Amino acid sequence: MFRFIASVFQTVVAATTVGSIAILFLLSFGGFIIPHTSMPAWLKWGFWVCPLSYGEIGLAVNEFHSPRWNKMTSTNTTIGLQTLESRGLDFEEYYYWISLGAMFGFALLFNVGFVLALSYFKDNFIFLISQVNFEHR
Repeated sequence: MFRFIASVFQTVVAATTVGSIAILFLLSFGGFIIPHTSMPAWLKWGFWVCPLSYGEIGLAVNEFHSPRWNKMTSTNTTIGLQTLESRGLDFEEYYYWISLGAMFGFALLFNVGFVLALSYFKDNFIFLISQVNFEHR
């Protein structure tokens, strides 16, 4: 994602600014700091378009649906399911594959965007070389 941002915004200042805003977006909507269930309804779209949320869903579902978390608690649920519910990630096991596909899709999207941006956004750079370096060559 950050290679794509750097290829679209070709100056250091612009790429750093947009990259910082992207990090803020990823952390805000990724579901790790603010759980999915605690987000207002009008902000839930951000959770589903954020690549970080699919990584968190995939890792959490894979880990907490594994056999070592299948011990029953007094509430008649497993420890893993109880942990997922407390974080607002009580997705079914097949969400692991959805998350994996979404992350591959995001990687493909950002890499294709990176290649296209490098191909079409050609900036007219002027390379300056000092007189000393020019004479040294």
